[in-house]
Amino acid sequence: MLLCYGFLKIHDSISESYVIKNLDSIVKLDVSLSFGDEFDEASVSSKRYTIRKFLSGISKVAEMIIHKDSFQTLDDYCSELLNEEILRDSSVPECLISSLESVDIKSNILGFSAEVDLVRFFLENSVILKKLTLRANETVFFNQVMKIPRGSVACQVVLLPVERDDL
Repeated sequence: MLLCYGFLKIHDSISESYVIKNLDSIVKLDVSLSFGDEFDEASVSSKRYTIRKFLSGISKVAEMIIHKDSFQTLDDYCSELLNEEILRDSSVPECLISSLESVDIKSNILGFSAEVDLVRFFLENSVILKKLTLRANETVFFNQVMKIPRGSVACQVVLLPVERDDL
């Protein structure tokens, strides 16, 4: 973990949970987390709770970089959470409403339903989002993303080519 004034970088593939508090001064978060290695049914509920707590702990972040392993973890564990709990409870993380201006997903997006759902979640709920950067080769995927209603009318979607080392 690297903490500099206004910048927090967390790259960890071993720890199963993270507690982050008092991030009032953090402007940028660079996150590469897998939240442990277990992928069984018994751990799904626990992982969702851990991820929800982590998201609430980063409520003042303005810019977030999400690396491949974090995106895959969110993709694996949050699809049902995004579709059921958040829509049902209207419990959108505070950073999406009050501070998140930029998201850079550093993972190649192949256009799977759960990936689209996660991108949709950011676009529809981030009311001050200015820029969402994605990596995908599919024009069809990009056209699908461009049809998603936005919580922020100022949001620009940037499509970059996939990175070769992630293929």
